[in-house]
Amino acid sequence: MTRIMMIGLMLLPLTTAAWASNPPASDEEKDLATNLMISCLVQRSAELDDGISDVNSIGMAVMANCDHEIRTLAETKARGMKNSPRMFERIYEYMREDNTSAIQAILMHRKDERLPKQ
Repeated sequence: MTRIMMIGLMLLPLTTAAWASNPPASDEEKDLATNLMISCLVQRSAELDDGISDVNSIGMAVMANCDHEIRTLAETKARGMKNSPRMFERIYEYMREDNTSAIQAILMHRKDERLPKQ
C-alpha cells in the first residue's frame, strides 16, 4: 500500500505539469462546451419535469444527468490555468452545486408547456 502511495506521489508532478502545459481553451471551445451543457440542461429538464415536483428537486436530478457536460465545461475553463487540477475541482464543484441554470431551464419548459399549441 505504501509503495502505491509513493508511486502516486512521484507521478503527481507529472500530471500537474501535463494540465499546466495544455494551452488555455479558445473562446470557441468555451462557447461550444457551454452550449453543450445548456442543451443538456434544456433536454433533461423536458424529460425529467413532471410539472408537479418542486424545481429544486428536479434541478438536482437534471444536474446529475448532465454531469458529463458539466465536467467537460469545467475542464475547458480550467485548461491552461495555474494549478489546473485544483481549479478544475473548484469550478466543477461550484457548477455542480449551483443548480440555478437547471431551474431556469425547468421553468422555461413549464412556461412553454402552458402556452397554447399552434
